[in-house]
Amino acid sequence: MKILSKKNHLGPILFVLTLLVVWPMAAHSQKPSDEDLQKAVDQAYANFKDLKEGKNADYIPILATVPSDLFGVVVATKDGKVFKAGDTDYRFSIQSVSKPFTAALVMAQQGPEAVREKIGVEPTGLPFNSKIAVEIYESRSVNPLVNAGAIAAVSLLQAGSEEQRWKLVHENIEGFAGNDLPVLEKVYTSEYETAWSNRAIANLLYNYERLYADPEESLRVYTRQCSIGVNTED
Repeated sequence: MKILSKKNHLGPILFVLTLLVVWPMAAHSQKPSDEDLQKAVDQAYANFKDLKEGKNADYIPILATVPSDLFGVVVATKDGKVFKAGDTDYRFSIQSVSKPFTAALVMAQQGPEAVREKIGVEPTGLPFNSKIAVEIYESRSVNPLVNAGAIAAVSLLQAGSEEQRWKLVHENIEGFAGNDLPVLEKVYTSEYETAWSNRAIANLLYNYERLYADPEESLRVYTRQCSIGVNTED
């Protein structure tokens, strides 16, 4: 089994499932039964629920207040079966887990070349919220899975207004989850009121003509995107 820590810079994300169950690779191995899958989920939960390493993110003040002992594990199969254990109903803010979904929406609207040409697809080798990367790389936004590129992806969406831009983002992520997803307004307020670093990134991108909508509009929609509430099953 391969897992991610339940605590990292995204906050206490309830073990948003990155659980890879590797089954025997024998030529005639059988598909795991429902009982096998539930047993694997229960075992993963039991093995890791007492981990104390890491800490809540605190660069967004409200994230530091979320109980860090929350922990849930979910496996959802392609035929719609769900196997879960632990605190799987608690809604936390999606934060950076939202980034690939908006990148996918840009590609669905405009094709993958829009991301390659107008954002970039290279790693930065620097922290996810680096402003230095905006200065030293020619593509500026670098890739859609760091803050600069994610804000640029929001700005790149074809929308006639801020309200329409947000609706596209929100409905797209809800579509991936197959569920109605609320915005955690307290998280949004806490994050937006302290978004000085991301605001600087948005303005730098705009200065270099690598942002494609108003900087503050792009920042608001991006921050609201990160404040969408999801649970482990979502």
